[in-house]
Amino acid sequence: MAVVWSNDKIMQLIELFQSKSLLWDSSIKAYKDRNKKNDALEEISQALNIPKKDVKNKIHVLRTQFTREKKNMSAKKTTGRGAIEKCKWIYYEPLEFLLCGATTSGETDTMNKTADENNALENNMELEPSNHQGPYRMLQHLHLRG
Repeated sequence: MAVVWSNDKIMQLIELFQSKSLLWDSSIKAYKDRNKKNDALEEISQALNIPKKDVKNKIHVLRTQFTREKKNMSAKKTTGRGAIEKCKWIYYEPLEFLLCGATTSGETDTMNKTADENNALENNMELEPSNHQGPYRMLQHLHLRG
């Protein structure tokens, strides 16, 4: 029997998913531990009284849609189509915690620079080098020095 997801159930799922950061933050050591991830999914499944397979599928659907919405928002900013508007998808804001996680490469998300990085770019100042010199960071320093 197919699960019917109400808005309340989806919000509960998002809250539980956020509380289990090992499911979405690749910088956490347990992120690579399948057993721990399965246990976390099982806990969410039991809390919602929904089969684990359906919970896992719904998380996948939400993350995929969130990524699409993020790309759409970025496209609107870069093309200059009018004023910046909020995303109309009701689950976008509750899922914004995904932006704070790390990427699958283990580096922090470069799409979300800190205020200091943004200020330095605006004022054409050099940033203090970080301990990790990823390709984006290295290009950023070269650009600022030039």
